[in-house]
Amino acid sequence: AAHPAAEAEAKAEATAEEAGQAGGVVAGERLWVTPWVHQILIEVRGWNWLSIICKCYIECGIFFAYSVCPLLLNVALSWFNTWLQESGLTFEIVLVTTFLVGVVAFLLPPVPGLTVYIFGGLVIVGSCPYGFWWGAFINILLGWVLKLFACAVQQVCIGGLLGRSSWVRQTIGVHKVAIRCVEAELRRPGLTWGKVAILCGGPDWPTSVLAGMLKLSLWQCELGTLPIIFFVVPCSLSGSFYTKKGTSVVWNRSANLMIVASLAINLLLWALAAWAMQQQLDKNFVELTRPLPQNVDLEWMDYRAAELDKEFSVPWSRVPMIVRSLYALGAFTHIVVGHSLWWGYYSLFNHFEVSSDIETLKSWFGDEGIVTRSGVLVLSVYLITWTLYVQFFLWVHCKTWRPRRRKEKDLALREDVWKQEWLQNARSWVPPEEHRTFCA
Repeated sequence: AAHPAAEAEAKAEATAEEAGQAGGVVAGERLWVTPWVHQILIEVRGWNWLSIICKCYIECGIFFAYSVCPLLLNVALSWFNTWLQESGLTFEIVLVTTFLVGVVAFLLPPVPGLTVYIFGGLVIVGSCPYGFWWGAFINILLGWVLKLFACAVQQVCIGGLLGRSSWVRQTIGVHKVAIRCVEAELRRPGLTWGKVAILCGGPDWPTSVLAGMLKLSLWQCELGTLPIIFFVVPCSLSGSFYTKKGTSVVWNRSANLMIVASLAINLLLWALAAWAMQQQLDKNFVELTRPLPQNVDLEWMDYRAAELDKEFSVPWSRVPMIVRSLYALGAFTHIVVGHSLWWGYYSLFNHFEVSSDIETLKSWFGDEGIVTRSGVLVLSVYLITWTLYVQFFLWVHCKTWRPRRRKEKDLALREDVWKQEWLQNARSWVPPEEHRTFCA
């Protein structure tokens, strides 16, 4: 009979061999982790890390802009509010000036509408010769008209101009299913829940500019934006109530309540917009996935970009160790900075609202300024580490620009033939069986 210890050892080896094969490792290979974890590490190692790191830089940059820019805007609007109060201008001139400042603020992508409405409440109520409530009512009306006017300018002027660029349209993806769902809902005449939710709940600048790029009816978009009044009212009242701050705790709580109400309305609109897009996809899946002949140029640009990426995408292993290490270090630093802004915002920046007195601001930096010493350090590190992205971009450019130019010339020769074939396929396109089943 075999010895019990030998049997146990043989059984353990067999189990390890089976586990190793399940985890994609060679039998007998010594692992520092379990086979399951080892397999996950192999899969992670195969990810396109260059693309992932590039997206980290972009998303962290967007988060950084939306974290820092509103604070700077608060300082500018607070100073402007103080100047208006001390300038002795008539109430009519104050209204016109506030309107023009609001239009300029709405034309800046990182500026949230909430800040503009609060600013209007502080300025107009503080200058109104007819009393508090009349000033609050005028501010609501002005904010409503301001929103509609700014949306029209963004749609016609900015969106209309950007829509002429094929590169911008291709980058935004106006020919993709997601944007086509939005377009289908916005093209519905009259007032619909989805249309109102997208136009009123979406980000101010991107939504109106997208409507211009899609060449939507200005009248229909303005009609769908009219219910924004239900968002403007609590935002404007919060600014109006801030003028009573310090006189009673009721006013302070009312101002905070109005901000909470505006956020709740915005979340509801986001949920309705997502529901409307899903409804469009469920009901019109075939039409929304049908290739459109007018998008042939955008489809060609997608194909061209895919061919160039396939030909000249640099794998992680071919990048020199020093270049990719610095590239990854910069992305990691940006992620850490983003977390610092999220979790430790008031350790990096001192609290300053539009309603704050500009006289309390002694300097830009330090304990009595906008940016604390820790904030200066974090901002400096963030800006400096962008050089680590630049060094990688320059290395890739120097490595691929000659063969890339040759490939671009070759693709240019094939462009007309490719477009003709694509148009022929688009005109004869028949939805696959699974598409018809999906819509049934």
